Amino acid sequence: MAGPAAAGALSENGVGQATIARIRDYWLGGSQHTEADRRAGDHILLCAPHLAYVLRTQQALVDRMVRHLAGAGIRQFLDLGSRLPTAGNVHEVARECAPESRVLYVDHDPEVARDGARLLAEDERAGFLLADPLDPVQVLGSSALRGLLDLGEPTAVLMTNLLQHVPDSADPAGLVGRYAGAVSAGSYVGISHFGEDEQLVTGLEMFNRMFGTPPPVTLREPDQLRPFFAGLDLVEPGIVPLPLWRPAEVAPDDRNPEEFRVYVGLGYKRLPG
Repeated sequence: MAGPAAAGALSENGVGQATIARIRDYWLGGSQHTEADRRAGDHILLCAPHLAYVLRTQQALVDRMVRHLAGAGIRQFLDLGSRLPTAGNVHEVARECAPESRVLYVDHDPEVARDGARLLAEDERAGFLLADPLDPVQVLGSSALRGLLDLGEPTAVLMTNLLQHVPDSADPAGLVGRYAGAVSAGSYVGISHFGEDEQLVTGLEMFNRMFGTPPPVTLREPDQLRPFFAGLDLVEPGIVPLPLWRPAEVAPDDRNPEEFRVYVGLGYKRLPG
């Protein structure tokens, strides 16, 4: 758990009040949270105990996917809707495989961006951009991106926990296509997405009671995710429940991994010819 020094280093506007970003960090075993975040996180788990497990399973997926991508030669990562870059996030994992890897995190939350920028302040190969990841023009045109990533070289665009916040009316497949169209051949797009899940609904109701109305969420099943990979080659094993995407082994608490209601897929932008 974080001690007084870690808590005091957080954004000055958020030290005394719990935030979902720092609660998430607490559940993942990070250090960027306060006593208020721990109390709120424990309270949420009383009513929705599966949420911490879901987040840990998602974080394990990020670890596996980034290692796979690094093994495929990817040295640039654009992480959209990233939350705080702590507790084994993309830049840490990528550099275990390839120390020269560069990572840009993007989030629309000003407090998350402040804390993220502080955590990465001395890192020349990682950065945090305050921008709306649902606005590719803003993200792709930013000086932060141009100064860190060369989209003319193969890049991994990661959209974990992003597209469920995009209703069908806002054309989520088109959003993915705009990012995929901006990166070179040889690039990848990684997506994870919540499916229909009664426990998730319970968790959102708890979020509502504690933090106010959460962002709207659209839950989708695998067949509804296939259009997001239009023009891309799906990497094996395709779109599957998250624990079944290239696991090193099935974790002991994944007793029924095929029933996990979060789905994941990785698309590859084919080289010409």
